[in-house]
Amino acid sequence: MEREQHGDVELVDITATHDAAAGRSAIFLVNRSQTDVAACVVDVSAFGKTTLTEAHTLSDADVYAANTLEDPERVKTQANSSAMISDGFLTVELPPVSWTVLVLAISGQQGATPDSLN
Repeated sequence: MEREQHGDVELVDITATHDAAAGRSAIFLVNRSQTDVAACVVDVSAFGKTTLTEAHTLSDADVYAANTLEDPERVKTQANSSAMISDGFLTVELPPVSWTVLVLAISGQQGATPDSLN
């Protein structure tokens, strides 16, 4: 996506954290498109046995919706039922203008880190 002030900006951005001691990772995704759903695939095979424990998305069908004093719950997180792991790949659909968090329980390979996601 072309932005006058910042130049080219990716429509989807991803970052992750990993807590080896707890055996958990969190993946955070943003879809900046104002009109299109983004289908994302993340290779999590380096983690070994991985289970998706949470999938939440903050979005609204009206991309200009906002929480107000009169309606403080207008935009809120909801379960993202599109998220799943199969054969070492995590897939998820991101609605337009959305923020998503995926939490993984990892009981597989030691030493895998979010760098493995690149």
